[in-house]
Parts: sequence; C-alpha cells; structure tokens
Amino acid sequence: MEWPCQRRYARFPVLVVVRTRAPQFGGTDVKGVVRNLGAGGLMAEFPGELGRGRAVDLTLETRAGPLTLDGRVVWTAAGEGHVRHGVAFG
Repeated sequence: MEWPCQRRYARFPVLVVVRTRAPQFGGTDVKGVVRNLGAGGLMAEFPGELGRGRAVDLTLETRAGPLTLDGRVVWTAAGEGHVRHGVAFG
C-alpha cells in the first residue's frame, strides 16, 4: 500500500453509495460506499479489490440523481470484509 505524502485537495467525509463494473466480478455491477471526497479524488470501500492502477467508471447515487465519474485506483488497503480504494479523478 502506498500513501501520498501530501494531498493537493481537501477531502470531506461523506457516505454515498457507489457502483462500478469490474472484470474480476464477472462484469456485473459492484456496489460500494464512498467515505470521503474531494476535487482530486475519493476513497471508496468495495467488497473486493478492483486492482491498483486500473481505470474505473464510478456512478455515485446522489440525492440529485446519478453522478458518473472517471478515475484511476491509486492505492488499496484490505480491511475486514471490504477493501478501501483511493481513486484519483481524470
């Protein structure tokens, strides 16, 4: 696991449902939870690892409707029953 030394953007705690598709999950929707969010990226928990360095298309389920974002997994950390993913936008 690799942590950045310093963030360029502030992160804010949130609790938002997120969905993505990943080949290792059979190409089906994988549901997770975004725990923090900022202008440069987010941290989300999924039931399994999406893969460090992998490009991801994320759909956040917001009160205003779905929000689709593109990003890249820059770090992962396994927890109990989930894997945290640091995703950088762009």
